[in-house]
This record gives sequence, structure tokens and C-alpha cells, in this order.
Amino acid sequence: MARLPDVTWDNLTLEQQQALWPSRRMVGPYRVLMNIPRIGEAHFRLSQTLRESQNLPAELRKLAILATAREQNCQFVWSSHEVSAHNAGARPEAVDAIRSGLSLATLFDDEALVISYTQELIRSKRVTDTTFQTALSRFGELGLLELTSTVGYYLMMCAVNNAFEVRPEDDGLPRLLPE
Repeated sequence: MARLPDVTWDNLTLEQQQALWPSRRMVGPYRVLMNIPRIGEAHFRLSQTLRESQNLPAELRKLAILATAREQNCQFVWSSHEVSAHNAGARPEAVDAIRSGLSLATLFDDEALVISYTQELIRSKRVTDTTFQTALSRFGELGLLELTSTVGYYLMMCAVNNAFEVRPEDDGLPRLLPE
């Protein structure tokens, strides 16, 4: 159970319903964030924008999300994106490398670059010129901006999930970390 009361569709105010309509998405952190409708709506809109963006291949965006979740030990974000990462085309070897902290040496270059960029940005709070130039050369300005924005957004979502103890539903799937 989260540390704040969950907001459900049935107990939403009109303002909260308008913020979520037409998706009616009330899962995980949104049940907490909708306590302040404007913040919940802003989170939702940014999530939609990143999901619809086409500047970075979906499987690489999903690897960045999983790498962010792993770096932040965020069970909810990991559980919410592991299956969809596979569905988007992320290779099991890349997902396993993130989960287990394995060497990236056997991954495809793009996979290793996205994961190492994400890890470096989170661990160092910045990236070196070499890492930046490599990513810029590979993904272009828009792809790199999308990658960085994705990492930043999911850092924020991990903070919300971890601070308010938002947990995934018990769906029987293996967890990133033991509870």
C-alpha cells in the first residue's frame, strides 16, 4: 500500500477526471499523483509525449527506462516495463544485463550505448564529453534529447514510486529485487 491514499476513478473530483480523460489511467503512481490533479496530469502528458516520440527506437527507449529503474532500485517501474520492453523488441540479453549488472560487452552497440549513457548520467549526474559525443553521433540531437528526457522522466517516476512505496500488483512475475 502506498504511503498516501490511493485516488480511484470513483473518488475523483471533476477536475481530476478531466485531467485523465479519456485514458482513465489510474495505475501505480497516478493513484498517488492525482491527489494534486495538475501534477498528475502533467506527469501523464509527459509520459504520453515520450511514448509517442519517434526519435529513438522503442526498444532502446525501453532499455533506458529499465536501466533507470535498475539504478534507482524501483520495483514498480521495472515491473511495469519489463514485458513491454520485450514486446517493443528489446533483446532478453540486454534486459538480463541491466537486471543483473552484467557486462555490456556482448550487447549490440546501440544497446550498450543507451545503457551505459543512462548509468553514467544517473551515477555521475552528468556524462563525459566522450559519452555525449558518441551518443550524439549515433542518435542525433533529437534522439539524444529524447533519451535524456526519458531518463529524467523515469528518475522522477522512480522517486515518486520509491518515496510513496508504490508497489506493483501481485501478478506472479519475477521481481527486479526481492521485497
